[in-house]
Amino acid sequence: MSLKNITHILNSETLASMTTHDSVDDLNATYWAQVTLNGDQLTKLEREVYYRLNQFALRYIGVAYLSANKLATIVGCGRATVFRAFKKLRTLGMIEVHNAKRRSDNRQTSNIVRILPLPIEETADTKEIDNGVPQFEEAQPANDSQGTIQNDSQGYSRNDSPLISSLLSSFSSSSKTFDATPNEILSAFNVETELTRAIQPLAIPVEQRIELLTKGIANHVRSVLSRQFPLLVRNFDLLAYVRQIESAATRTAYVAKKKKLRSITGYFLSVVTSLVCDEMAQMTAEIAIEEASGEGLSGYAAIVYGRYVAQEYASDEGLVMVRSIIDECSIGEVG
Repeated sequence: MSLKNITHILNSETLASMTTHDSVDDLNATYWAQVTLNGDQLTKLEREVYYRLNQFALRYIGVAYLSANKLATIVGCGRATVFRAFKKLRTLGMIEVHNAKRRSDNRQTSNIVRILPLPIEETADTKEIDNGVPQFEEAQPANDSQGTIQNDSQGYSRNDSPLISSLLSSFSSSSKTFDATPNEILSAFNVETELTRAIQPLAIPVEQRIELLTKGIANHVRSVLSRQFPLLVRNFDLLAYVRQIESAATRTAYVAKKKKLRSITGYFLSVVTSLVCDEMAQMTAEIAIEEASGEGLSGYAAIVYGRYVAQEYASDEGLVMVRSIIDECSIGEVG
């Protein structure tokens, strides 16, 4: 596209004028409404692209700005694949993509992507669903001082989860007429196939698998992220972290073969939370760096600006991790 046809200058004034939502909560509601409406038409990669765009759209609510190269690196695909994902998301009415240029040298720079709102009518069903999986109102397992779940070596108490327990009990008592594999049981609870596969290495009963995949992982990770990355965690999508979950399960299974673990699920949750926190720190640093680049800054000035921006997204240990990443970065021209 000719630069003469690019009318948007990438700066804070332009971005502020293009916001599409009044609050982060509104943006998160749009994310889940769009995923619910269009999720069946999106590939796993297209959904992750949409999720990452939402993460970059928090400072100017509903407006993300980053290069296709940067997004491709984050998602783990090629630049052409990102553009194909953009095309699909635009076709479904989920985003708008605008070309932009820098004021300093009038060169084309990162795309401006607007997350388009979708009218949402809250129903009883949506109140019972969080992140696309049923939520059960049972007591939380006790946490130790490190935040890992303990006392599950004998399995979860069935009193902790009445609905799951009653169903599993009926499965056992009627085994002559009901014959289902663990994966079929998990499918009955609307657990995504990718998540089921991800924790396959864990040597735990199906009851614990259901607990982990319907709420255990999400709740535990959120409780930690809410302290370290309070802004990013508000639209936490478990499916965006399948790689981290799979890695944590594999590590846990390996360690469990080498030594006796007091709590397999506790160890697993500790590892997966650490991996997701690392990912969140990297993502926050990328957001801060991209914002610095959008302001036309580079080198040391961009690092200083990025460190300042980071405190809007991270706190406590999370902020320390993010600033460490930013300090190691050498920021040049946007690709």
